[in-house]
Amino acid sequence: MKSIFICGLVVAFFTFPLLCSGISFENHTNANIVIRALLVDGPFLWAGTDGGLIRWCMINGSSEKFTTSDGLVHNQVSSIAHDAEGGVWVGALGGASRYYMGMWTRLDVSTGLVSPRVEAIHVAGSGDVWIGTTGGLSVLKSDGIKNYTEADGLPCNWVTDIAEFDDRMFFATDEGVGWFDGETFGNYDTSDNLPSNNITCLVVTPEGLWAGTRGTGVCLFDGSSWRTFTSADGIEGSVIADLSVSADFSVWAVTERGVSLHSGGVWLSFNKSHGLPDASLLSISTDPEGNVYLGTGDEGIWCWYNGNALVLKSLEGLLDNRVHCVAKASDGSTWFGCNSGVSVLTDGEWRSFRDADSIKLGAVNDIIQSQDGAMWIATDEAGLARFDGETWTLFDASSGLLSDEALSVASRGESVYCGTSLGLSILDIDGISSITQDDGLPFESVDVVDVDQNGRIIVGSSSERGGLVVIDGADMTHYTVTDGLPSDCIYAINAEKQGVVWLGTDFGASRWDDNGFRMYLVEEGLISYTVKSISYGPYGDVWLGQMGGISRFDGASFENFSAIHGLADNRVGDLCAGSDDDLWVATLGGAARVSFAAGPEPELVLKATSPVCRPGQQVGCSLSLSNSGASRSFDLYVGLITEDDRVFCLMSWGSWQEGAIAPWAQGIMVPPEATVSIDPLITMLLPSYFPPVIEPGRYAFAAAVANAMTPQFLGDVAIAPFEFYY
Repeated sequence: MKSIFICGLVVAFFTFPLLCSGISFENHTNANIVIRALLVDGPFLWAGTDGGLIRWCMINGSSEKFTTSDGLVHNQVSSIAHDAEGGVWVGALGGASRYYMGMWTRLDVSTGLVSPRVEAIHVAGSGDVWIGTTGGLSVLKSDGIKNYTEADGLPCNWVTDIAEFDDRMFFATDEGVGWFDGETFGNYDTSDNLPSNNITCLVVTPEGLWAGTRGTGVCLFDGSSWRTFTSADGIEGSVIADLSVSADFSVWAVTERGVSLHSGGVWLSFNKSHGLPDASLLSISTDPEGNVYLGTGDEGIWCWYNGNALVLKSLEGLLDNRVHCVAKASDGSTWFGCNSGVSVLTDGEWRSFRDADSIKLGAVNDIIQSQDGAMWIATDEAGLARFDGETWTLFDASSGLLSDEALSVASRGESVYCGTSLGLSILDIDGISSITQDDGLPFESVDVVDVDQNGRIIVGSSSERGGLVVIDGADMTHYTVTDGLPSDCIYAINAEKQGVVWLGTDFGASRWDDNGFRMYLVEEGLISYTVKSISYGPYGDVWLGQMGGISRFDGASFENFSAIHGLADNRVGDLCAGSDDDLWVATLGGAARVSFAAGPEPELVLKATSPVCRPGQQVGCSLSLSNSGASRSFDLYVGLITEDDRVFCLMSWGSWQEGAIAPWAQGIMVPPEATVSIDPLITMLLPSYFPPVIEPGRYAFAAAVANAMTPQFLGDVAIAPFEFYY
């Protein structure tokens, strides 16, 4: 007997670890690049990008961006699909997310997904959600998740697309076109007349199943045999990035050279000479009116809309999402070092520098502000650049810098210290001097540099003969693991506080003071052993950026945050305290601003439909969630407590689990002074065998809310009791 009906959420309870209160994330990403997925949804166009998910309204040109801070499982989106209820499924690097009626739910490896990197999502006619990953297939059914891998007969674990044809499910893989008939897996490959086993994408028309390949054109399967179309047939290119089917069942193909259309039995092709953008094309979608949408690598979305060409671009100002470093300037602006230059945020306005006064900045490794207010930018190939607000000045190998590969930069007084691949360069009023291995430095590459309150220069290297070196006037002291360092591979140095130096290594962090080195490892609470950056927070706590997220250390214990809490990306490169009691985080998936302002707790009310129930009757509950503070995003947990005190939690896919701790609905955005009501929240026909409402006695529905940005529960647990009697 199916005993529940849901209107949209998931449940879990009290044992979720509590983190520090009042923390929220605000992500800044570039959503105009690497647009790998497009989906037409009535008047809306959904775009999956390297910087999150964008929903464009084609009626008025407005857009809304969703990132991990809104509930998306990851900002690097690869696939989008509809379901029959109007929900939108999103596949990304960290799992899958579903958006429904303004609410997000997530699915990742912790909740049953076979592998974290999702490449494809397809909603079958049965309502089952098929999810292709780089580690196999996951099928989300009404009764749970079923996973398939090569061990179960799947031809290849790396699944890049999914389609339904001829009563079978088909899969694009690097080993051909796999299929599943409900019981058995099979595969079509070159032995079946496929021109290549490297399949990129699939679509279905009345003619059959169409498959794009990586290097050999497009194939058509009519149910019994394969036919191949190549440039000889009129296709513009051979590497097929994406396929789309128009309303009249014509097939569009995106290639490395342009776009091709199969209509009326012939291929027509279009390229830059026909007005297509001078950019790599990655994805395509069409709508019932014949409009065509193309996702590009770095130029937004190109559209042929109502007979006109137009480009859709969001207004976010980051040059790209590979943010290596971040610095706060004295005028309140925030500087971000990206893979292709510098982006600056000032009072909500963006400006960027890619080529500054003929200086091609390229990848930026570090940024600091010197005593005179100038910004110094250490670049990967151009050397060290200085910007005084009006003029750019470049210091490179031709002007005395040791190397054009500037890895780090620090400042104290009137001197600027630049770590390079060939040693340390010091810039002051006397010019440029250097310290290298010829001067006793034990390593060649200075990956990180800082200067303490006493003027001692502290440098570190991640090279084989690395470690830490303290330069105090003419004295040079080398510290390694034999002296107490956790590792000789040094990634971060923070000597901001008098008498204390924090170090980040590839084997944890270390606090160095008069008592020696004190190591902090994963065993002490860090997310990861790889600590790339360390900064003091606005309240004196220590924040550590790692390859796994960020950790807050209050002197006694660690609190950890990652993309699941709203961080832009788990691959953190740098941290810095802001000017508004906030913290900025540079990641390889964008930048994030961490805010600490706490608000009043929400009020949660749960009411049972009937206080007393008998067999054959229904029991349920309604919920209202009131927010008296600023606009916030909440996770909702729902469950049932039985007469013998067992706790059953409602999962996002509609089934109950005993003892599981997971939110049913995530990212419920509630405006200030607003109330969200859900009636009914749950309906059950009694008796229910799972969750068990069989024995006479007292039962209760229960609900709790947590801050969507942190796993901290807010307010009291709401209880709606009812009695069951025969």
